Amino acid sequence: MENKAQLINANNKITLQNEKLEKYSEALLSANEKILFHYKEKESRESELAKANILLIFENNEKEKRAAELVVANKKLLFENNEKGKRAAELAIANKKLLFENNEKGKRAEELVIINRELIRAETLHKEHIDTLEEMMFIISHKVRCPVANILGISYLLEENENKSSEESSILIQMLSQSALSLNELTEELATYIHTKRVSQHLRTFPKLKNKGFIT
Repeated sequence: MENKAQLINANNKITLQNEKLEKYSEALLSANEKILFHYKEKESRESELAKANILLIFENNEKEKRAAELVVANKKLLFENNEKGKRAAELAIANKKLLFENNEKGKRAEELVIINRELIRAETLHKEHIDTLEEMMFIISHKVRCPVANILGISYLLEENENKSSEESSILIQMLSQSALSLNELTEELATYIHTKRVSQHLRTFPKLKNKGFIT
């Protein structure tokens, strides 16, 4: 009986230990399941992190490529801006040169206009001078020639006939005096004409002289 009681007691202890072991096994199994779940979660996160890192590396590479492209584009843009600046400077120099040439052409055109006016005025004065000379030649050859011929003729008659009566001599002397007076009047007329033409020519050549009172 005593042995049976001991066996029962031993069996109860074994059963109790088995129950504890089962509970411990269940707890270990649950813990293992949790550990396995956490491990899978960790693997999943590591996989996601790896994918994220790969994506980040790709994006960084793309950013570096774009940065390199931007550097090249900036260098190209800087070169183009420098070229534009050079062209703008060249255009500014060309415009200044063109403006200077246009001003010089304008000055030359004004000078040519002035020279042309002077030539026209000189030609007009030359023509008037020729007309004046022709008129003077007409006066000398026609008006002055007549009294000079009369004086010469009367002088010849006085020298030819020394035995003329006093009345005839008086008439010839009177005629000689009239021819001399006529010649004197023509000479004064010619002198006045020459003076008038000369003053007129000076006034046209130097129009400011009259305003300053040098010519009246």
